[in-house]
Amino acid sequence: MIKKIEDLLVENGEISQSQLNWAKLRHNETGLPLYKILIQEGLVTEDKYFVNLSKIYDKDFIRLDPSVVNRELLNSLPRELLEKYNFIPLEKTIDGIKIATYDPSNFFMFQEIEQLTGYKSDFCITNVSSLLSVKKSLGIGYSKSDEIEKLRDISLDDVAVRLKEGYSTDEVAVDEDLENYDVAQNDAPVVVLVNKLIYDAVKSGATDIHIECFEFFIKVRYRIDGILFKVMEIEKNAQEAVVTRLKIMSDLDITERFIPQDGRFKMKIMESNVDFRITFLPSMYGQNISIRIFNKKNTPLAFEDIGISENFRTIIMDNLKKHYGLVLTVGPTGSGKTTTLYTMLNRINSEDIKIVTIEDPVEYRIEGIHQIQVKINREDPKKSLTFAGGLKAILRQDPNVIMIGEIRDRETAEIAINAALTGHLVFSTIHANTTVEVISRLKHLGINHELISDALSLIIAQRLVRKVCDECRGNVEKIGGCSKCKNTGYSGRTGIFELLQIDDKIKEMIAKDEPGVFIRKYAQTLPYWKSLEMDADIKMKTGLINSEEVERLII
Repeated sequence: MIKKIEDLLVENGEISQSQLNWAKLRHNETGLPLYKILIQEGLVTEDKYFVNLSKIYDKDFIRLDPSVVNRELLNSLPRELLEKYNFIPLEKTIDGIKIATYDPSNFFMFQEIEQLTGYKSDFCITNVSSLLSVKKSLGIGYSKSDEIEKLRDISLDDVAVRLKEGYSTDEVAVDEDLENYDVAQNDAPVVVLVNKLIYDAVKSGATDIHIECFEFFIKVRYRIDGILFKVMEIEKNAQEAVVTRLKIMSDLDITERFIPQDGRFKMKIMESNVDFRITFLPSMYGQNISIRIFNKKNTPLAFEDIGISENFRTIIMDNLKKHYGLVLTVGPTGSGKTTTLYTMLNRINSEDIKIVTIEDPVEYRIEGIHQIQVKINREDPKKSLTFAGGLKAILRQDPNVIMIGEIRDRETAEIAINAALTGHLVFSTIHANTTVEVISRLKHLGINHELISDALSLIIAQRLVRKVCDECRGNVEKIGGCSKCKNTGYSGRTGIFELLQIDDKIKEMIAKDEPGVFIRKYAQTLPYWKSLEMDADIKMKTGLINSEEVERLII
């Protein structure tokens, strides 16, 4: 008895039993062939499915292309036979012909070939996409509607219509390279929809995608330049399909509906490798989805490009010349902290120092810097690479400079402080609203105030605000609008900064555990001092930002 392909896939570890059970349930609900569900939902790649199928039948697996087709044999076969069944003739054999097919269990196909041609058939296995591609190139079963479309050439409205109408073709699974993704080569409209939403979000410069479930519809919004914009509404019936697709892409449990889940996936878009971190939050009307976009840029910006003023640059450069100490950037999520860290690292990157980073995720790639990605092993947490665990290993690599993506807990904070005290220049981010609040944040994590005093070198607090569009800058008090800024009046963002240089007086105040309000009062007497609000006010007066952004920052 021939083993079932799905059982072999589980046996070989290509899919899990729970994934197979879910696919069977979908098969019963939709009537779609099991192989289509497994492939279109990304549970197994097309090649892996059909390679395993060839093993079951003890036949060769080949990828078809027009050059292997026997044209003379092809032309001798009845046209209706070629159009009715999914096979391509390859060669004559002693007893008949050899064909390529992805459907070897179709008894009627082999029977009808023999009845209409007199040939008995031997076969090899190919995949769906290559067989249909060859048939299309030969004009077999081809129509104008089969023309290939790219994601960039279709609209979200068009995708929504296809989703509603059940648009489907019999072709391939998802490709991670969205720039070259063929819309017409996918038989799941929800896959096209998800890919289109991701592609458009990256292309528009969005930092986040929000897919939100309401009683009668799903709302999709992008966060661009810090502001949420509604993109589209999706019919409620597509909700579970969208959630399932994104969970499969993120390697999460698709059967779990009542517990929050976190995951990640990668894609290539516009020649850039993009990381996505995704969270699922159950709500009254379904699972809300938030996707953070990390576009791996090749080159960080210069200080002047991210909005750091000249006198602040001088202070930063003085601290970068030191051989030890802790430099922290602070602010809420999405305030550009990591970009500032990379800008500083890029300034000191040279052959005579060793720089090692540990990040989650790696947002920029810099030649000459050793960059480590945090990795969480959900099945065995002991095998995870955490900030704290990675930092311990980094210190054994004899680095000069260390960058930690974020200080989140006491263990990481303690290691960072000790590294700064033992001859390393350490950079990191931490969540706090202002420079002075960092001190209380570190104490809250359990760090001794005297150690904080000895280790801290510089704190940079920052926010990101929208810049007035160059074409609309005529009146900084009134938002304009043009094609360049899509009638928003804004184009791009710049940083608003506040610096606290840890001089001897501040070190003494921290060591004595004086309240932060006294430290800030002293800092305000220093010549370089500018609060976040003061820096914003200066940028407003130059016309770079407008009063609305200053008010939003203060609120």
